[in-house]
Amino acid sequence: MYSYMLRIYRKIIRRNIENQKFQNAYEIYQEFFGNCKDFISNNDRCNYNKLIENLTQKNPDYNYCRIEIVNEKKKPDFKILETNRYLISLLNEVEIKKENLYNASWTFIERTGSDIIYVKCFYNKRSKCDKATIILKDEKGNIKKEFMVNHGIYRFKATENSDKFVASSDGMVFYLYTVQGDCCGTYNLKKFSKNKYHVRCIDISPEGDFIVFTHIDRAYIMDSNFKLLGNWRTSHKEGTKVVIFGEDKRKYLSILGLSGNPSNNEIKAAFREMIRKYHPDTNPDPGTTEKTREIITAYEKLTGEDAKHALDSFKIEMTMNIGSGEDWIYASHIGHHADRIYLGCFSGKIYCISKTLHIIKQYICHDDIKLIREKGRNVFVETAFVLFIIQDDRYLTHINIWGMGKLRWNTEGFMYVSEKEIHLFTDDGIEIGRIVFEKNKIYNAYCNGNSLKVTTAYKAVLSTILCKFFFSDLFKEG
Repeated sequence: MYSYMLRIYRKIIRRNIENQKFQNAYEIYQEFFGNCKDFISNNDRCNYNKLIENLTQKNPDYNYCRIEIVNEKKKPDFKILETNRYLISLLNEVEIKKENLYNASWTFIERTGSDIIYVKCFYNKRSKCDKATIILKDEKGNIKKEFMVNHGIYRFKATENSDKFVASSDGMVFYLYTVQGDCCGTYNLKKFSKNKYHVRCIDISPEGDFIVFTHIDRAYIMDSNFKLLGNWRTSHKEGTKVVIFGEDKRKYLSILGLSGNPSNNEIKAAFREMIRKYHPDTNPDPGTTEKTREIITAYEKLTGEDAKHALDSFKIEMTMNIGSGEDWIYASHIGHHADRIYLGCFSGKIYCISKTLHIIKQYICHDDIKLIREKGRNVFVETAFVLFIIQDDRYLTHINIWGMGKLRWNTEGFMYVSEKEIHLFTDDGIEIGRIVFEKNKIYNAYCNGNSLKVTTAYKAVLSTILCKFFFSDLFKEG
C-alpha cells in the first residue's frame, strides 16, 4: 500500500513543481511527510530542500524550514535462511557502473589451482568472426593475465594442478592453452564429426598430461601432444556394477502428471495425452523436443516398454528420432594422471575406466548424466533432478537440485546458484546456508578462498557483495 502512496505523492509533487505551483507542492510535501514518515528517502528530503530554497527566494519574509539529510545505513539486499547465521556475514559491497555490465556476466568460470579463470565469448562485427576474452585472477580478484583468442569457445575445461586448459570452437577445432596465453597445440575434430553437438565433452587431467574428448558414444584419449592413445565405446558391459540410487518413481509419474500407484493403462493414457500436447509435430513452441524426450524417458522407465509401442494406432506418428541405439556420453571427468576416467551416459550409466581402456567399475543411477567430478574421497554425479555423492564407492547421500541452478565448486564445499538464490554445501552434502536475493537478479557467483563473491543487478545498477563463510567451522562447533 505504501509503495503505491509514495508513487502517487511523488508524481503529484513533481507535476506541481513542473507547473511552478510551488506553494501547492509545499503543502502536499507536508501531507506526504505526515502520512509516510517512515518511508521518506534522502532523495525526497533533497528535493524538498530545493523547493524550500525556491520558495524562500520568492517569499523571504516567510519562515520556511529545511529538513536534515539522514545518514541512511544501506541494508544488504539478501536474506540468510536455514543456516547458523555466524557462518555467513557481509564483508563488503561495491557498486559497479552500468557500462561494466558486459564484464559482469561470463560464459565460463572455472578454478585452476588457487586462481580463477574467466572466459567471455563474443562476436567481433569488424572482423566478422568469433573471439573470446580470457582473464586469470587470483583469490583477491587481482588480474594476473588477460588475453584474447581469435576463435569462439563452445566447450571449455581448466585443470586443477597445472597451468593448462582445453577449449573447442564452433569450427570443430580442439585447443590446448596455457593460462599465460600460449597455444600448445590444436586438433581437428572434423576427422570424427562435422556436428559440434556430437562432441559433448572435452576434458584434461589435473596435471595437464592427458586429454579426453567424446563423440556420441566413444571417448578418445590423447596425451598433451594430441597423440591418440586409444578410444573406448560405451557398448562394453563388463565391470563391477554399483547401484547408487533406485529409480525415483514419483519423479517420472509427476512428468506424466500422475501420482500414487496408477495402472499401466493409466500410465499409457497419460503418456499419450502428454505426447499429443508437447510433440514437436503438433506444438511448435521452443523446448518441446526436450520435453518430449523427457516424457518418453518417463514412460519407458515406468513401464519397461518401448514408447513407440504405446503409440500404435495413435493419431500422432512418431517422426521424432528418440535414439539410434548409441548410449551417448554426456559427462566426463579425468582423475590424476588419467588413472581414472569417468564417463557418464544418457542411460544413467557411469563408467570408470583406466587410460589403458580397462573398466574399473560402473555406477547406475537411472537418469541421464549431466556432470561428474571426483574430489578427494567423493565422487559427485549430477543429473537433471539429483546430485548424488558417493564416498569410497558407497552411496553417501543425494540432494534434490531441481530448480537450484548451476553448480559451482570451491576448494572446500560447493554451491548451487539460481536466478535469486545461492545454496551452500559441504563436500559431504550438508547444506550450511541459503542466501536469497529478493530484488536483484544474480549475474555471477564464485568463490575466492573463504569468500563468496556475488554480482547482482537491479535495473541498470550493479552491486558486488562479499559474503564470508567457513565450511570448517561447522565441524568445529559440532
